[in-house]
Amino acid sequence: KEFIMKKYLIILVLIGFWGCEEEVENISIVGAWTLSEVCTFENEDCSGECSSEYSDSTGTYDVTEGWIELEGSFSMIFLEDGTGSILFSNNNEDIFTWVESETYTVSIENEEDLIFNLSNGLLTTNADEGNICFQFTLIKSD
Repeated sequence: KEFIMKKYLIILVLIGFWGCEEEVENISIVGAWTLSEVCTFENEDCSGECSSEYSDSTGTYDVTEGWIELEGSFSMIFLEDGTGSILFSNNNEDIFTWVESETYTVSIENEEDLIFNLSNGLLTTNADEGNICFQFTLIKSD
């Protein structure tokens, strides 16, 4: 009897743990996304740690604030039909097409394709700007 009770107790405990598992929300890329963070990698090949701070002889700066101040912000809209647009804070707009495989490939006419990753509700892409590699993080805004 005691063995059977222990067996049932173990099963109940395991069911309790399974019931408390956090459900992972399956977020679709379709919708509006807004720039939330910019960081720079320690290596030009986009490897190593990505830091949201930049330091030089004049001080330490927030990379996101610096980017937005110099380049402006942007948002992206992904439509279900595989098209979309990038809306820049200076009111310019680029139209793109996108396809999904393991990542999302965004194609803009006369530009190099951008590869996006969607993980944990964040959309990220890397961009090599000369000798600096940036990572752009967007959050869903709709």
